[in-house]
Amino acid sequence: MLPSQSQLSKQIDGLWPVLGTLQRQQRSFTLGLSNTNLIDGFPVATCRYARATRAKSFKGEAWFGYCASQKEHYFGFTGHLVTTEHGFIVRCIMTPANISERDASFEVLQGLNGLCIGDKGYLGEEYWKALYHMGIFMKTPYRSNMKPDPIR
Repeated sequence: MLPSQSQLSKQIDGLWPVLGTLQRQQRSFTLGLSNTNLIDGFPVATCRYARATRAKSFKGEAWFGYCASQKEHYFGFTGHLVTTEHGFIVRCIMTPANISERDASFEVLQGLNGLCIGDKGYLGEEYWKALYHMGIFMKTPYRSNMKPDPIR
């Protein structure tokens, strides 16, 4: 079970210095590695779906979402994670569950460049063009009814 919002805030506040140290060490370690990143979103349910309308934790922050891989609706947040091809975490953010992976990716990919590999949640020509202008080449699998673009 999740702690109360105030308990969680206190724990997070205490971890900021540790997180900063880890990020600085990771950046220095990952220098020289290729510019290939992996991106994905994952559900973070805060309570059972049936209790969501009565839940007081994270009121006004969490929202309803759908996890396609688990084929279920949930109430909570979506985590967005970017890693290197070697598995080192580059960035991670949390958004309400109703924010799409593509919309959140602009924030989590800010300042990065090179190849980024994602799942089918990151499909879209206009989206790919916008990322290309940021210096990111997004590669995703195609849906079964799509013809692969020979340039991509």
